[in-house]
Amino acid sequence: MSSDDLTRDITDQNAGTTQPTITAMFRLLNDVKLELQNINARLDTINTRIDETNTRIDGTNARIDETNARIDATNTRLDEIESRLARDIEGLNTRVIEGFKQLSNKIDALNRSRLQTEGDYFGLLQRVTDLESKAS
Repeated sequence: MSSDDLTRDITDQNAGTTQPTITAMFRLLNDVKLELQNINARLDTINTRIDETNTRIDGTNARIDETNARIDATNTRLDEIESRLARDIEGLNTRVIEGFKQLSNKIDALNRSRLQTEGDYFGLLQRVTDLESKAS
């Protein structure tokens, strides 16, 4: 039988040679176990940091939502102000147009009055001239 034959009987002298291999295997398994524990501890730390980051992101999202709500409220107020200004400007335009119409009417009345006064003066001058020519 060859030395690689797995079916051969192991004598007591060969049995002792497997002992260091089993011890090395248990050491290896123990080292793998410790490394897995270290990896799990690091993963737990990473998960904790991810959870903290998610909490901060949630807080940031809440602040962004509050900011958006305030912006919406400000936009609503600006729209109301814009509508009120448009109404006020329209009312002011109406009053200015009405004022110009009244001013135009008053200017026309003053022009008529001036023309009438000039006509009266012309008529008076004509009568004075006529009276002077009759008197001379």
